[in-house]
Amino acid sequence: MATKNTAEATENEALENGTVTDPGEELVTVQLFKDNGKYKEDLYVAVNGERILIQRGVPVQIKRKFAEVIEHSQMQDQQTDALMQRMADDYVRRTEEKTRV
Repeated sequence: MATKNTAEATENEALENGTVTDPGEELVTVQLFKDNGKYKEDLYVAVNGERILIQRGVPVQIKRKFAEVIEHSQMQDQQTDALMQRMADDYVRRTEEKTRV
């Protein structure tokens, strides 16, 4: 049985040689948005106990599984924003209807 260090070394070697069999382990390039406000700090991402810190504002290579987590998070943020906007619009509409009566 391989030890954890041996398994990690084998995985790292596969990543470097481009012989990755797990699509989630494939390296992809991402560049996270950076500003001087909410999006200025590096982004911490964890998948099944494996953690990384991603620098913002520069292209970096990360495993696909981390990129997918970021993508899903962004999609959820967009859906939440759309829901909040619909609810605010509905509230304004109902308030205007009450004031007309």
